[in-house]
Amino acid sequence: MPPEYISDSINAFLENGALDAYITPVIMKKSRPGYVVSVICREKDLPVIEQTFFNYTTTIGLRKQTFTRSELDRKEKKVKFSLGEIAVKISFLEGNIINYKPEHDDVLRLSKKNNISPKHVLDIFFSENINIKLDLPD
Repeated sequence: MPPEYISDSINAFLENGALDAYITPVIMKKSRPGYVVSVICREKDLPVIEQTFFNYTTTIGLRKQTFTRSELDRKEKKVKFSLGEIAVKISFLEGNIINYKPEHDDVLRLSKKNNISPKHVLDIFFSENINIKLDLPD
């Protein structure tokens, strides 16, 4: 598959229900460069993902594996700070907050709105919200 089409195939997988898709460069048989295309999807989306593989890549076959997944409980909260309002994803382990991070799309939106870099948006957010109050209703 010509490398120019790799991003098209990744976009097609994501548009057709993939949870994630990525490419790993490898050396194939006869020492030829190649790519392993990996797609993570729900079982119900597998028929569409398989069709996408055959329509967007030069593969003539697929290898499939079933995985289990462990994930933290998550909630989202809108937080106001000096640059505007931002959605924050909050993850929990056994009822305790274990991590939180601003939603990337909101970081980009505030970056454009305030004419500053996304990194600067995050720096300001975390400096103002070092002890952020994340009390959430059930």
